[in-house]
Amino acid sequence: MSAELIGGRYLLRRPVGRGGMGTVWLGTDQTLGRDVAVKRMGSLPGDNAAGAARAMREARSAAAMNHRNAVSVYDIVDHDDAPWLVMEYFPSRTLDEMIREDGPMSPARAGAIAAQVAEALTAAHKLSIVHRDVKPGNILVGDGDHAKISDFGIARAELDATLTQTGMMTGTPAYFAPELASGEDPSPASDVWALGASVYAAVEGQPPYGTRGNPVQLLTRIVHEPVPRPEHAGPLMAVLGEMLAKDPRARPTMSEAATQLGSPPDRTRIAPMPPPAQTRVAPPVPPPAPPPASTYGGRTGRRLTPILLGLLLVLALTVGGWYLLRGGGEDTAAPEQPGPSQPAADAGQSPDPRPDDNSQPPDSQPTPDDSAEPPADGDPAAFVEDYYALMPEDTDAGWTMIGGGLKSQGKSSYEDFWSTIANVEVSNVTAESPTSVVYDITYVGSDGSTSDEHKRIILEEHGNGYVIVSDDPA
Repeated sequence: MSAELIGGRYLLRRPVGRGGMGTVWLGTDQTLGRDVAVKRMGSLPGDNAAGAARAMREARSAAAMNHRNAVSVYDIVDHDDAPWLVMEYFPSRTLDEMIREDGPMSPARAGAIAAQVAEALTAAHKLSIVHRDVKPGNILVGDGDHAKISDFGIARAELDATLTQTGMMTGTPAYFAPELASGEDPSPASDVWALGASVYAAVEGQPPYGTRGNPVQLLTRIVHEPVPRPEHAGPLMAVLGEMLAKDPRARPTMSEAATQLGSPPDRTRIAPMPPPAQTRVAPPVPPPAPPPASTYGGRTGRRLTPILLGLLLVLALTVGGWYLLRGGGEDTAAPEQPGPSQPAADAGQSPDPRPDDNSQPPDSQPTPDDSAEPPADGDPAAFVEDYYALMPEDTDAGWTMIGGGLKSQGKSSYEDFWSTIANVEVSNVTAESPTSVVYDITYVGSDGSTSDEHKRIILEEHGNGYVIVSDDPA
């Protein structure tokens, strides 16, 4: 096919890669004398008219983009009864090729590359364009690590609902956000997840849930399993934890992600992800858990893809276990009924958050009742001491002292962490301000291991007291 002239103007020279639904060729624009990338647009299953209409939508969406970190679209021409997209040629390797050929990269480099992509996607989102297939294979990296997002081949304006009328699922399952895996429509938040998963792959060598198994198995893992904690994210730990939040409402905007990726904190914040096995360095705040069904709901009458229909069958077979894990579908600030490891309460009353004398360290402080209002003494240092005096025995009462976005991450994961701790001691508790407290803490694991940290808790005023909204190394 080399040397073929497309549209009477673009001379094809050689294939240089594959994009969504088509092969990308290096060509020459004989009118302007410049290199171009040319792609014959494939069609979704269906008639040629539907495929051509889809290609035109793609071209219009991509042509609306004008950003130094997005591959530009120059032209669309008809050749042999098929549309061909003519784009900027950007000498580069894909991020996927870099990971496969060079191995995982440093957090600083991965963050700098991803920040550029996030800037381009921010511009797309302002135009109501959702990319829908953000992945390492669509991130091009050229000289000086100049990055561009390519292949808006399945991108569309949010209001263009006709694109998915065929029921065809498009996109790469390994980088699907949980809500997409559950059958929801793409959104800017799902692009944020996909970029976070791409950064995860860049520093770890593979996406969060790997690539093994058939699509239904992979989507099931994305929906049901917590995000594995990355081991090499370093200063990107915090932003990855936020971008990969199960609940799309808890994720940052793409603009916020761009800022955090480009300027990660010097310290490594313990991100809301489960710690790896044998690790006891962890915060007193919950890592993420699959959000309640209500965070994915609100849609009716959608057409599901064949793969998603298979996924729904899997979910139906496991719905009983799923409801048990979700605690019935709603996670509120009210205390849950005690389980085998929780203190009992009288019928119709909240459990007493005050630990028994023989189950707490000698210096335990009085604790608030479990009505979800922290102590009203206005002393932030005392509040922190009271919180740790409850741990690890009384997670019900501790849970009422958690607030902000941390609350939405799930009580079950919070309890899972504290189940690995046999004892915790705090000292040198000092209030830096009315809402900032520094302290030293020693965790004693169930296996006898110990971990010492110097921490800073950030509080938020709540009623007559406080709730904990973040916890970082100081």
